[in-house]
Amino acid sequence: MKLVPLERFKLTWWSPGQPNTLHSAMFASLDQAMAEAETKGGPHLVMESVMVGDGKYQWKILPLGSYGLWNAGVRVYDARWVLAAILLIAGLHIISQNQRKTT
Repeated sequence: MKLVPLERFKLTWWSPGQPNTLHSAMFASLDQAMAEAETKGGPHLVMESVMVGDGKYQWKILPLGSYGLWNAGVRVYDARWVLAAILLIAGLHIISQNQRKTT
């Protein structure tokens, strides 16, 4: 297997018909990454390398492409227990209202 050389920017995308497969490519410039993103036509994220060392990498997700969906998904995931509690309380309230109407 030939590894892709590490560049400053990374484009990741999902292809139609392959929802469980994440593709990626490296680019030296943001303009190159964005030009390639336009050819994909689907959801994508653009990242910038912020740390490389000792076999580890850190990427900053830039506010481009599907960043808004990614950010919203992270926030929903972080608040999953609060959302579950709200849904449980709302469900119990609806059940109690229905029981009052039948009695």
